[in-house]
Amino acid sequence: MAQSIEVSAEAIVEAAADLALLDFGVLTQAETAANASRENAKRMQAVLAAVRKAAGENARLSTGTFSVRPVYANTRDPGPPRVTGYQVSNVVQLRTLALPRVSDAIDAAIAAGANQVQRIAFGLASDEAPRREALSKAVATAQDKAQTIATALGVKLGPVYSVTEQDMGRAQPLVRQMAAFAGAPESAPPTPVEPGQIEVRARVVLTFEIAR
Repeated sequence: MAQSIEVSAEAIVEAAADLALLDFGVLTQAETAANASRENAKRMQAVLAAVRKAAGENARLSTGTFSVRPVYANTRDPGPPRVTGYQVSNVVQLRTLALPRVSDAIDAAIAAGANQVQRIAFGLASDEAPRREALSKAVATAQDKAQTIATALGVKLGPVYSVTEQDMGRAQPLVRQMAAFAGAPESAPPTPVEPGQIEVRARVVLTFEIAR
């Protein structure tokens, strides 16, 4: 291989989030697992109906986690732990492109009986366009760096010998933890939701031959 100059460059492009993922659910407790499960199912049906109406017909709902676990007495008495009841948790994920409706969906879920709003994440339905833009900027930056190095060395930059795109992974969603509780006042203002910007990264390594 002829003498060469190798450079790397990274570029970041910000894109407005257009996808929302919301985790919400119902937690119930009763003396028996069956009673806790029945109450949970009843409340969850109401919550799902309210969220579907608020989020719109294009929203998608899917079960995230479902669990049944015993509740033990808080005692220091010796002997095996004593079960005093059971908790049933059912968490569902809402996926929607209708970002203006996310706030309404949160409020509708809580009003209908959801007492778990665990997480909301904003992302991109497709990061293809901003990734291409970031890649183009990274290449341009690498070319500029190579030219600067060649000029400083007093040599002439030749053709590109190799190009490597380094995998930066998919654009990471903005995740925000949330907390909701039953019994929120009906007069409470709408839940504020700000999707924000998503960073899309690209990184390249370019090798240029030094012209003779």
